[in-house]
Parts: sequence; C-alpha cells; structure tokens
Amino acid sequence: MKQGKVWLTGAGPGSSGLLTRRGEEVIEKADLIVYDALVGEEILSMLPEKTEKISVGKRAGRHSASQEAINELLVKEAKQGKWVVRLKGGDPFVFGRGGEEVLCLQEAGIPFEMIPGVTSAIAVPTYAGIPVTHREDTSSVHIITGHPQKDGADRTDYEALVRLNGTLVFLMGISNLEKILRHLQEAGMAESMPAAMIEQGTTARQRKIVATVGSLAERAKEAEIQAPGILVVGKVCARSEKMEWREKQRLFGKRILVTRERKKAKDLMAMLQEEGAEVWNLPTIETIPLEIEKETFETLEGKDASCRGREKWFVFTSPVGVECFQRLCRNYKKDMRDFQSDQSRLKIAAIGSGTQVRLMEMGWVADLVPEEYNGKELGRALGKESAEDAKIFLIRAKQGSEDLTEALYKAKRNWAEFPVYETALKKRESDMERICQLLEQDKVDLYTFISSSTVRGMAEMVGVSCLKGKEAVCIGAATAATAREYGMKVLVAENATIESLVKAVLEWAKSGGN
Repeated sequence: MKQGKVWLTGAGPGSSGLLTRRGEEVIEKADLIVYDALVGEEILSMLPEKTEKISVGKRAGRHSASQEAINELLVKEAKQGKWVVRLKGGDPFVFGRGGEEVLCLQEAGIPFEMIPGVTSAIAVPTYAGIPVTHREDTSSVHIITGHPQKDGADRTDYEALVRLNGTLVFLMGISNLEKILRHLQEAGMAESMPAAMIEQGTTARQRKIVATVGSLAERAKEAEIQAPGILVVGKVCARSEKMEWREKQRLFGKRILVTRERKKAKDLMAMLQEEGAEVWNLPTIETIPLEIEKETFETLEGKDASCRGREKWFVFTSPVGVECFQRLCRNYKKDMRDFQSDQSRLKIAAIGSGTQVRLMEMGWVADLVPEEYNGKELGRALGKESAEDAKIFLIRAKQGSEDLTEALYKAKRNWAEFPVYETALKKRESDMERICQLLEQDKVDLYTFISSSTVRGMAEMVGVSCLKGKEAVCIGAATAATAREYGMKVLVAENATIESLVKAVLEWAKSGGN
C-alpha cells in the first residue's frame, strides 16, 4: 500500500484562472478531494470526474462539518494510503484554519504539503479595479478577519488600524459590516473615507458597492449584498471607477456551460474565459475509439479489384475521427504511403477547418474543404469534385450524420462507412446532486452544444425539464433542431468552428442574452 499524504491547497477566490499550477498538479493525481463551499464552481467543474470528492461545506453561518470532523477525516483517509487534496477557497492560511489542519496531520504523523493559493484579500479588490496599495494613497495593506472570537467578543484594535492609515481588508465581514464601520468611525476614521463591499469577487456574479465609511452599510443593505464578500476601506477604493476592467469584458456576468469533454473543450473554454465568462465544464458524452482488426483496416489501402484504377477519397468529419484514424495507423504501423498507390489515387476531404488542422498535424493536406462546414455541403462538394466511379470512405463516428450520405446519394456517388469511434452518454455518478441543483436554480445563463449527441446527453443526465426554456448556442442545424425538440431557445453558429461558436455567444450577450 502506498503511503498516504495530504496536500493543503488553496483554490483561489473563485476563477479557475487563479488556481495555481501546483494546485492543478496535485488535483490531477489525488485519490480524494475534500473541498469547502468557497471553492469556485468553475474550479469544481474541472475536478477529475473519477476522483472521489467530499464536500465539507464550511461557510459562515452554514457549517455542514465541524473543524474537528474535518481533521479526523483527513487523518483517516491518509492512513488508508490515499493521496488527499484538502481544497480550500482563497489561501488556506489566511483565516482559512489551514494551520489547525496542518498541526493535526503533524501530530498524527501524516506527511503533508502546504500549497498557497491566491488570497481573496488581494485578488478580489483587483478584479473590482481597486489596487490595495498605491504610492499616492497608502504604503501598507492590512488583512483583518470580520468574524468575532468564539465567545462573540471583537478584540480588533480599531484605533491602531486607523492610525496605520493603510488599506484595510476585512474578510468574512458581511454579517458584521455595520459594526465594523461604526467601530472605525468611533476610533477616529472620517466618515468620508472611501470604502467598498465586493460580493462573489472574480466570478460571474461579482458585484461591488463603492461608497464611504459613513454610507456603505446602508448602500450594501439596499443592494442586498450577500456572503461571500469582502470589505475594503481606504483611499484606494476611490480609484475603482477609473481602474475597473472586469465589468468591461464582453461576457462579464455570464455563466456558460460547455458540454464537450474537457480535453477537447480547452480551446473553447479559454476563448470564452478570455472574454470574461465564467465557464463550467460538464461533458455529456464520451468518445470511445473502436477496435478494428488489421485486416479490416487494410481494406483502406485499396488493393482489391473494386478499387483498382479508381479515384479514392478519405472523408473526415471531425478532429476526433482524424485522431482515432491516426491511432489505428500507429497501431498497425501505417502511413500515407500505404494508402497511396498507382492502382488507387487518394484524395482527402475534411468537413471544416478544425478537422483540416488535425490532418495537417498528421502530415496530410486536405484536397477538399467545403465553404460551409456541415455534412450536407461536404456531400455536395464531393459530388462535384469526385469522379463518378470514385470510392469514398467515410471515416467518422459509428453514429454519423445522415446529411452527408443523403447528399452523396443525390450526387449518385458510391460510399462506404468506415467508423473509427462511437459516442456514448456520459455516466456521471459523482456530484450529480450538486450539478442538478445548480441547473434547477437557473445558475447557468447559456448552454453550448457541438452535436446532437451532446444535447441528448444533457437531457439524459439532468432531465428534460431542466432544459425547457433555456438558451443555447449550437454548431450545426441538426444540433439546433435537437435542442429545440427539448424546448430550448437556440442560436446557431454561422460555421461549424469554435471561433464561430464564440462569435455567436458574443452576439447573444450583445443582444441582452439572459
């Protein structure tokens, strides 16, 4: 049995972009992830699906597990030989009780590692356009807990804080906001001192109220500011209006669900995040490469009499198809030379630019890419470009679209299906209760789908009722039609590319989406 170990890891304030690289590394190799309620949903959606997860849900006023119970859990699981990541919002050692957990592990003889996180005390003001220091305003910043002691007493020396004349950042102070501001004024702070309250900083639901020490409590009450949030007091708060940047991003405030497998969705997610969206990843299908016998694979070489002297086409309808075909080539030690011969002239067609790029990475250049990236146009283009007696191999999914074959039929072309992979509905057993609850509570602003199977997978996973009336951006008319069958409001990307999908999302947001 391997030796158990615990990594106390900071998840940052919410945005997945603020999770450290070291944090990502240990998350990927963990057997168990024990996480708090303050870990951002964007980060939770990227946790490895097969990894065991336990929510201990610590949040002010809603403790679902005591600190003692959490300590015992970490020790117990590590003693069973598990690699445990204790994932905590922000930095575990800035009022996160990480020190208590470390001491408990040390006393139990459990190996541990401390991985700092980006603290909300610095990141959240930054995302709100507030620099916690500025040479013209202050030369110091001070982080204070907004929670009283266990006995209810507040032992903060407010007079000392006021004398420091620095930026004051109070964490977990929303419930005591009025008291904190009153104590600061009683200690001599001018009621005109700029102050700000920031709710759910770095996430899509970020809100800020910038006022003064004298008026902030009332303003926050009117706006119904809720936890989690932080209080910032100091001259730097007055710079927020000029320095704000987050609110200017085109997808700020939008939560977007991506339904592709994470590995294949990285580019799409990065592009949406670059525009300011909070992106949740929930794969609804999985790709399963098909095992094909060598003898069957070699039929593509066209050595039999039916192919001799005829033009031969390999037609790829997705990057996944190219990857699975390449895998078979590696397995059977084949390359371009094996498929090209005097007896059968090989040409290659790709449905779109993404597939074309994958082929180029393989060293193959597509002879044909339709102007519109869909099966119908690909079939029409093949009908025009291919010889009447051409042998056309459709190298694609087992459940391929009929649009392509209908177009080939109309063009009176002969084709043969050569499936190299199949898609299956994703069986997600872990954290389904949390996911369904989020969707039922309308926490998602927009769904994105790249195929009909991803739509059906979502309906199967969360139920048809969760999709009715929701907004979606789709690639392809067939995908859009499937989404409409489930009662969704649909916008269709102009082309079957990730860039076109993002463009459609931006158009949706510009038109006041959600």
